[in-house]
Amino acid sequence: MAQELMKRQSMGRGEDRISNLPDPILQSILCMMPLKSAIRTSTLSQRWRNLWEYSLISSAALEFGDEFSCNQSPKQFVSMLNRYLHIYESKHVEKFRILFSPFDLFFRDIETWIGFAVSKGVKQLDIDLSQGIVQNGVYIDGKVAFVLPNSLFECNTLTNLSLSRCDIASPFDVSGFRGLRQLSLSHVNITNDMLERMLVDCRALESLSIKSCLLLSEIRITGPELRLQKLTIMDCFEAYDLEISAPKLQSLIYYGRICSTNEFHNMSSLVDACIYSIGRVNYDLDDDYAKWISDLSQVKVLTLCSVALMGIAFADEYGEEELPIELQNLQELQLVMDSLTEEHLSYISAFFQLCPSPFLEKLFIQLPGELNELIDITYGAFIDEDSPGVLFNHLKVIKVTNFRGFVNELRLVKFLLEKAVVLESLVLVTPLDVDRNEESNNSQSGCETQFMKPRETLSLKILRGQLLLLSKASNEARIVLREFSEDDRSLNPMHSILYTENVIQVFD
Repeated sequence: MAQELMKRQSMGRGEDRISNLPDPILQSILCMMPLKSAIRTSTLSQRWRNLWEYSLISSAALEFGDEFSCNQSPKQFVSMLNRYLHIYESKHVEKFRILFSPFDLFFRDIETWIGFAVSKGVKQLDIDLSQGIVQNGVYIDGKVAFVLPNSLFECNTLTNLSLSRCDIASPFDVSGFRGLRQLSLSHVNITNDMLERMLVDCRALESLSIKSCLLLSEIRITGPELRLQKLTIMDCFEAYDLEISAPKLQSLIYYGRICSTNEFHNMSSLVDACIYSIGRVNYDLDDDYAKWISDLSQVKVLTLCSVALMGIAFADEYGEEELPIELQNLQELQLVMDSLTEEHLSYISAFFQLCPSPFLEKLFIQLPGELNELIDITYGAFIDEDSPGVLFNHLKVIKVTNFRGFVNELRLVKFLLEKAVVLESLVLVTPLDVDRNEESNNSQSGCETQFMKPRETLSLKILRGQLLLLSKASNEARIVLREFSEDDRSLNPMHSILYTENVIQVFD
């Protein structure tokens, strides 16, 4: 509705009959719209400027984020929000979200907002005060952390709680969170004892996310009555011991440095796991990725980064006992690569040899999104990959994103095509920066070696020609080359969104 109104006004086409309707009718329309969309109508004209407020004061979902704070100073944001909460009419709040970067002079206002939400029996509460400058997981903007009021921990209606850049005061008591099912903590001063207390008292907890909680020296997710189904651990740099014993855990996402001591028990329900370290660590011989893969070998869906692949290859070189590791249940695999050098190709090949996955059906490979050095793009030269014993008997779908057609990328595709005997489709998606000027490439000889800057890539026409030269083990295999804008988003891995510090990477 809001988009259609804006479109009509911008085009200046036809009479705007909707704007001429009486206020009660327009307010009824706005009440049926999401709050974000209702706020956007305020830019249509003077007639619409304040109508959206009715939607706010009667809505059960209050979200004060980017749409609300647009072009406002912190003081204006606080004043406006206080006014709306004062005139709020509904007796119940289902969802309450604040995205704000405060100075300490507004802490009392934030306490008031939280008290308001608690008094309205809020079920989903999101307090995000994380806007600021972060370096190595630590805020360096000099702002004082907001201390959560005790009233929050007495809110027995909460089912979902998300806290970002908040401190918890002592004494710590979460006995009121008996109904809490989802908990997300980012840059929160939670300690080992606090985490243990939460897992004991929050008996209904099904999803737990811990990000950049730097007071944790150990992470122990254990308990006889633990109902946890999804666990996310990210950038807890100071934690050197990790223990997980969760009989109902189905999903594990781990981002950052591998802990020195890792113990996994009673995880028979685990279905998917994501182990991702790109941008956070360089490989260390003490990082026992082989043990991780061995302990998680029952999963059906697995995402690994190139650091983990390197760890598997090095474990074999140094004679680790865990290898080979049979991944008998694995059906979907995603490999996230930060580079594709000769060594990286060998890591991929070694993984399939050392971690055989006889029932793998879907393979996703995310190539580097940005290239920072000259790339060797030898044309027409394909090198046989020696990988005895590797054969994909059930692999039907392969998708490779950020494919530019460089020699190592073609070698990778060639390897996969020759090993996948029942392959149905190979989808190659070019990145946004692909150079589509064919004339600039037509002068290049088909067999000579050129060196190109990262943003100068092969045209789609030349790429298709190169792909025609590749042999296929499956006669039914269809090779599809697509531009990024034409990609079919329905074919995505389960772990299609990976979170890094202040960045969301969407893997298509």
